[in-house]
Amino acid sequence: MKQARWIAFLAAGLAWAASAPAQDTPDSAFSLDLTCTLPADGPALQAGTLAARIFAYDPRIADVSAREAAQITLSGLAHAPGSATVLRFPLRGAPVPGFRYYLSVQVHPGGGAFDLPFEDRSLYFLDGFQNVFEDAFEESLEITLTPVPDAPPADGGGGEADATPAAAP
Repeated sequence: MKQARWIAFLAAGLAWAASAPAQDTPDSAFSLDLTCTLPADGPALQAGTLAARIFAYDPRIADVSAREAAQITLSGLAHAPGSATVLRFPLRGAPVPGFRYYLSVQVHPGGGAFDLPFEDRSLYFLDGFQNVFEDAFEESLEITLTPVPDAPPADGGGGEADATPAAAP
C-alpha cells in the first residue's frame, strides 16, 4: 500500500515537472548583440582589454552566487580623449531554465586576462545592474561605459601625486 502511494506521488511529480512552461526550458542558445561606447571625455587607452560577461542567477535563491554564462575578451583596444570609441560584438551562451541574467563590462589597460583585482586597474566599467534577456533570449543592447574616477594612468606609471611625499603627522 505504501509503495502504491509512493509511486502515485512520484508520477504526480513527474507530470508536474513535464508541464513547465516552454520559456523555462529553452532549447537554443541566447544571443546578445552588444554595442559599447567609451565616452569622449574618458581617459586614454593603448593596447587595453575589454572583458564582457553575462552572469546567470537563480532569483528564487538569495544566498548562491551568480555563475558566468558567457564571456568575451577583446585585447588591443585604443581610445583617445576627444572622440568616442564604439565597439560592437556578440555574446552567446546556453540558457539555464528558470535563471535570470545580467551583464558586466570592464576595461583595463594592458592585454590578456585580469591578473589583478578589477578595482586595482580598471579605466571603464558598466555602472549599475544591467539585466538582459528579460523578454527573449535574443537581444540588442547599447551601453556607454563610465570612466573610473581617479583611474590609474593607462601606461601603468604614477602621476605627479605619486612623487609628492606625504606630510609627516
